Amino acid sequence: VGTLGAAYVANCDAAKDFLVTNEKVPQQRVAVIRNPVSTDRLQDGLRNIPTAASLGIKDGEQVVGIVASVRPVKDHATFFRAASLVLKDHPRTRFLVVGWQESGTFANLQLLVRKLGIERQVSWTGAVSNPFSLLSHFDVGVLSSRSEGFSNALLEYAAAEVATIATDVGGTQEIVQDNQTGLLVPPGSPELMAERICRLLGDKTLCKQFGENAQRRVASCFSEEKILRQYSELYLGLAGQLRRKSA
Repeated sequence: VGTLGAAYVANCDAAKDFLVTNEKVPQQRVAVIRNPVSTDRLQDGLRNIPTAASLGIKDGEQVVGIVASVRPVKDHATFFRAASLVLKDHPRTRFLVVGWQESGTFANLQLLVRKLGIERQVSWTGAVSNPFSLLSHFDVGVLSSRSEGFSNALLEYAAAEVATIATDVGGTQEIVQDNQTGLLVPPGSPELMAERICRLLGDKTLCKQFGENAQRRVASCFSEEKILRQYSELYLGLAGQLRRKSA
């Protein structure tokens, strides 16, 4: 800030590490303030839940969902390869894909889904204004990204009490606690992802416990009130530095 040098805010430890290592920003100039969960957005979504039938979900189906823009870094291909394996043990599973679709990537993934023979069990919603409206249909939420910062989708899963399977990249570990709020897998590992999904689909008690743990963690660590207080403290601290420098 001014003659003191710029101050930076990263939304996760992984982003801070990137700034320090790759951009050579002094670590003392980087504060970490994570994204909050919007209570209003959550409540609005819960007031506007679409019917299962409108999403292609049939009676008796469990739902494994992914909220992510359809583009290469989100690696939906791994998600679909895992889906084809899950269906061998859990044939009554619906895979719900939520998010904006990059046209070329979407076309390639449609080909993959047909090649895997799972197109009848996959539903695409495209972009939705508030993903919270769909999350009450999820039994399991998935993140299959090759790279991430601090994933809003993972926060949303947790706030909606959805157990998670997520790739261990970027700031994922700062949201998902392995074997407590969800399960972590290496990126690009469809077999492991499928095994973890099957574990949760086959154990409703564990799935429910992970979801409850995740929701409590979000309320404790990522509430709007807590995050806004952290920003307030940061700005007041910077203002105090400027006053002392001027004096």
